[in-house]
Amino acid sequence: MDELEHNDPFEHPLPVVQHVLQIRPVHLVTDDDIIDALWILAYIKVCGVPHVPATIDQLEYELLLLGRRLGVPQIRMAPPLGAKTPQAVDHRIKRARAKRLGLPASERAERDYRLRGITAAKVGRREAAWYRRHGLQLWDAAQALVKLRGEHDELIDDELAQTIVDIARELRRKILPVTPTSYPVLRDLATVVYLFVEEVQDDRYDEFRAKGGSLFPEMVKLAHGQHAARFGS
Repeated sequence: MDELEHNDPFEHPLPVVQHVLQIRPVHLVTDDDIIDALWILAYIKVCGVPHVPATIDQLEYELLLLGRRLGVPQIRMAPPLGAKTPQAVDHRIKRARAKRLGLPASERAERDYRLRGITAAKVGRREAAWYRRHGLQLWDAAQALVKLRGEHDELIDDELAQTIVDIARELRRKILPVTPTSYPVLRDLATVVYLFVEEVQDDRYDEFRAKGGSLFPEMVKLAHGQHAARFGS
């Protein structure tokens, strides 16, 4: 707060945006906080305020995710992005997510990654070693998630349910024992699991996470472990 009090927000606007993202508990963040922070980023981009583009992109992505998590209508988040529709905001989020996953920054790349994964790229030694150590654990955790969804479907919405359907689809491709033939399948499964563990952190799914107990922390660890093995820490 000292930085916010002593710096002119027109000359030093980034701390204002960072403050919004750091407010705890999160439910204290208002719709207007999100919208105002997005407008600040738009101001930085067009008014010549010195900045690192990657930092602005990351802050924008975090604000959009927070806004969606808090139920801010996507149509309200559109104008600061220079967008006109909720779909355009959704595409912006997907492009940013694709970039974070090391893909071309397009919604199509993100969708293809979610639905099919990328099996053509060679599996490196570090990634292969991760599958040998954790492949069975990943399959078991995914299977437990699909079962949990069947028992508590009323606790999730269509968006999260679709991601779990994608996980179930990848499970049907399961190849045992774990050998190099299994690696592309495990990669595709891990890709969807990585997206799932991001989505399930939303407050809307608190009850669902509670039903899963230790399953969700385990899936977070697995998803991040595979991602680090594939792309580097």
